Amino acid sequence: MPQMQNTISLGNIITLAVILVSAVGGWFTMQAEVQASEDRITRLEGEMQQIEMRIRQNEINVAEIKSDLRAIRDDTAQIRDWLRP
Repeated sequence: MPQMQNTISLGNIITLAVILVSAVGGWFTMQAEVQASEDRITRLEGEMQQIEMRIRQNEINVAEIKSDLRAIRDDTAQIRDWLRP
């Protein structure tokens, strides 16, 4: 059975350094991605609130239009009744 030597070579040190640099780089990259995602979520929440306000305003406008249409219908019915002999 071959025996392993318990020595640290320059290749081992380089490998560990590359792993460490990669891990640190990956960590900072992930942190930047997380921050970018949080910023996008915050922006989208603001946009959603604006859209919700527009929807509520549109619902109010539709209710007003329905009311106006009812009034027009009632007025035209009255005019039709007046014009009948």
